[in-house]
Amino acid sequence: MPKFTPIVVLTPVRNEGWCLRGFLECASLWADAILISDQSDGNEVTYLASEFPKVQVIRNTSSEFNEMENRSNLLAEGRKRYGRSVFISLDADERLTSNILDLDLQNQLRNLEPGVAVSIPFLNLKSGSEGWIVPLDPICFSDDGRQPENSSPIHFPRSCFSSFKKVVDLGLMTMHLQYLDSDRFKSKMHWYKCLEIVRFGERNPIALFRRYRHLDAISEKEIVTLKAGWAQGYILGGVDPFRIEHSKSYWWEREADKLFELLTLESQALLKSIDSEQNPQDRKLPIMQAIIFKYLRLTMPFYKGGRKSIIFITLYALDLILSLFTHRFEIRGSSASTLKI
Repeated sequence: MPKFTPIVVLTPVRNEGWCLRGFLECASLWADAILISDQSDGNEVTYLASEFPKVQVIRNTSSEFNEMENRSNLLAEGRKRYGRSVFISLDADERLTSNILDLDLQNQLRNLEPGVAVSIPFLNLKSGSEGWIVPLDPICFSDDGRQPENSSPIHFPRSCFSSFKKVVDLGLMTMHLQYLDSDRFKSKMHWYKCLEIVRFGERNPIALFRRYRHLDAISEKEIVTLKAGWAQGYILGGVDPFRIEHSKSYWWEREADKLFELLTLESQALLKSIDSEQNPQDRKLPIMQAIIFKYLRLTMPFYKGGRKSIIFITLYALDLILSLFTHRFEIRGSSASTLKI
């Protein structure tokens, strides 16, 4: 009799109380095990996890954000606890479409050859009824035991690998809830930008603008209506897959404020211009920089990074040239020596 291959979810969390209960309710309906790496401030995750028999929690005691380290440790612990498995790397604000509840599909996952991954596109939810679909590197794979690749501590591959022997499509998608709380999303993006500048040395404001103003590139033509089957299985199981809890403040704000204060005044004004939708901060920038940021806003609807069209290549080339004419982010000299960049 062939050995049973479990389906194991690997999830890093850090103060994800706004969406974690809904995540655990959904994943518990189909996963054999859910392994969480908790980097939160308190014991909320442990208390909540105790309500779900399939969930196990490991503590991440690091005070710094390091995606490579966190996901690699999760994979290593998953291998140690569950042996050879089908691993699915999901964040707490994500739900697989409910066709994952189909037993035949689950068996297809269990029977994947080691080293084979599954293509699972992102369905970014604009609301509970519509969203837009973007490609995503594989987040689900049948483990073949190889070691994770070394890469950047930020935007590390979900699976810990950049390539697989084969990638198959089983009709799954990931419903992404991040954009349902717009204030939370803006707070998170501001933190990411500060983090990239101060800790990871991203000095080019044009590159930072393009990376984190990606919503401006989404057109109405790309918006799709959610199909009933994408969520229906969860609803029939008594679970609301779109359940979130709004908050008046977010942990990113405290962390981002600390990082923001390390920037020079000129760099602070530049970052505010990137953050701002109404761009009032442009009035505080030199005229050339203000013109560049106006150009960036006007061209974002045509900047499709995932599609290497002639328009994208042209805009990318122009960005490289314009980067020579704008101030690069700078850190106050008295603080720079104490930072890990």
